[in-house]
Amino acid sequence: MKHIKYLLFILLMPLNVFAYGVQLSCPSTINENETFKCTIYSPSSCNEITLKLDLPDGFILEKESPSSYFKSSSSGTDLSYKATGMIDRVLTIVTIKAPAEIKSSSITIGLKDVKYKYIEGDSEFTSAGDVSESINIKTTTTKAADNIVLTLDPNNGTEETQTLSCTPKNGSCEVSLNNINTPSKEGFVFNGWGKEKNCETGETEKYTISKNTTVYACYRDSIIKNAHLELIEIKDYPIDYNSQILDYTISVPKETEINDIKITVTPYSNDATAEITKPEVLSAGENLFAIAVTEKGETVTYTIHVIKESSPAPYLVDLYIEDYYLTNYNRDKLNYSIKIDQGIDSLNIAPIPNSPYYKVDVVGNEKLKDGGQITITVTGDDEVQTIYTVKVTVKTVWEQFKAYFIALAVVIFMFTVYFVVRHIKIMNGEIPSKHPIIKKEKKPKEKKVKEPKTQKEKKERKPLFGRKKKDAVEEMPPAEEKIESLELTREVETIDQL
Repeated sequence: MKHIKYLLFILLMPLNVFAYGVQLSCPSTINENETFKCTIYSPSSCNEITLKLDLPDGFILEKESPSSYFKSSSSGTDLSYKATGMIDRVLTIVTIKAPAEIKSSSITIGLKDVKYKYIEGDSEFTSAGDVSESINIKTTTTKAADNIVLTLDPNNGTEETQTLSCTPKNGSCEVSLNNINTPSKEGFVFNGWGKEKNCETGETEKYTISKNTTVYACYRDSIIKNAHLELIEIKDYPIDYNSQILDYTISVPKETEINDIKITVTPYSNDATAEITKPEVLSAGENLFAIAVTEKGETVTYTIHVIKESSPAPYLVDLYIEDYYLTNYNRDKLNYSIKIDQGIDSLNIAPIPNSPYYKVDVVGNEKLKDGGQITITVTGDDEVQTIYTVKVTVKTVWEQFKAYFIALAVVIFMFTVYFVVRHIKIMNGEIPSKHPIIKKEKKPKEKKVKEPKTQKEKKERKPLFGRKKKDAVEEMPPAEEKIESLELTREVETIDQL
């Protein structure tokens, strides 16, 4: 089911140059020999993604900086990332160095072979096509004679003298120091480039010049005793410590508490004291931890920037209701309605929040009735809430059993048609009847001819009334004569019926 859901999401998503949500954002114009950054965005709710950064000839990928929500396993321009928990659209920021000479007026940077997975359980990647971004070049190639040169003197260090050049614009230009060989010197630590040979600190990232200039490697004593730390350790969060670097940044999960940040420091000297100042609570965003090291009246402060992941607004990734799938579900749509069968008291509801730490409350899912409402509340950090509602309508008898009623009506209609047609065919003699109708012929009734009684018989018959009982009994015919008379009557009726 989950694969069908994501397939529908992909099919319905509009096709555009962002390749289902993959987007590349670069500056619209750049200079020759410039270092610039491009941001790569992943599809919404992407769990894993691989892609290849396609650069024009002469352009170099200096570094990549994945967001705190993704872990990188990239190799060169073959980029690969996997979500670490919470998911963000910003996938990574790549830093690119342009060559000193670009022959064309515009170049194209692209992303090829983009493949991604929405959920960790997907067995295969989904291909999203290619994405590209066009960049205009501000200037055309200038002659080498117009360039100005920066000479890097190792100042008795191990490396050879190096030179860099740039083309001045408005009288000056910047030279990047990121891609040079760093010199070293026994007993000292390299600490940038400066204008003086005896410098102890200097520039490490870029240098601005307006004419041919020579700069010197700056060194400091490798052992520092006054008001400096030999080591800073943060439990579970390793840092690339350098005693001369005073600012550090770490990112922690959003559930991290202030007491979970355990910092241990070691000064160079036993005479130095170190005091760690922490905020009272670890809030979302940036939190400052200060380490003040004091020795012989001198104080040096180290700062640790702790970035706590901010919590996204609470919402439901999916709202599952058994037997009532919400095909139009969208996390930004808060109101829904469903029709349920009669006799259902409650529903099996499984809301899925966008964070396992968020609380979900379901109210109104008991003794459901027509016009009722179920409320699902998602509560995030700082008591931020998002409320979803599901209006319940109970089906009528006709709506619930409509299919059965229609099927029964069809069956009755078909049987009626069958018997009517069969009867018509039987009456027309097209098919024989299993029970033929036999008409019986009626025999004519025989008329009885009454013989006239004689005068003597008339006189002899006396009325029953007025006679004595004895005489009346004597006048009654014997039983045998009555039986014969009844049998004769029955025979006559039988003959009439035939």
